[in-house]
Amino acid sequence: MSEVSFYILDSDNDQQLLHLVCNLVSKAYNQATGTYVLMKDLNYARALDELLWTYPPNRFLPHQLTDEDEETNVSIIIGDVLPEKCRLPLLVNAKNIAPPSTYGCDRIFDIVLASQKEEARLRYASYRKLNYDLKHHEISQQQLDRLIQKST
Repeated sequence: MSEVSFYILDSDNDQQLLHLVCNLVSKAYNQATGTYVLMKDLNYARALDELLWTYPPNRFLPHQLTDEDEETNVSIIIGDVLPEKCRLPLLVNAKNIAPPSTYGCDRIFDIVLASQKEEARLRYASYRKLNYDLKHHEISQQQLDRLIQKST
């Protein structure tokens, strides 16, 4: 893992979180980057799965839930458990945990809700000690509202 980008939201709104994750996954897909999306629980993973059927509008992003029986060759996998080993270059982390330092993804997008900032500071410090390239993006309410408007 060489780069970690923190996306800091100024709210705890579930819909805004889901739309931000969809936006990031869509950008990764456009760049042909395989992505594992780690959601905080299976309900959130299923909600993201549902939203990705219509996001972005007029387009389909092939994806799969990890609890589905049949494995397919898709570049977007959604789950609520961190796989034992990183198999895709990008981890979108919406679970508020840090993967082990030996996990091995090329990049992590770490999504931080307003109420999770203290835990995120600890993850940031641990990544810094490991000499990862760190980036920080504050996502405003207006930016989130625009993402939601684009998707409807």
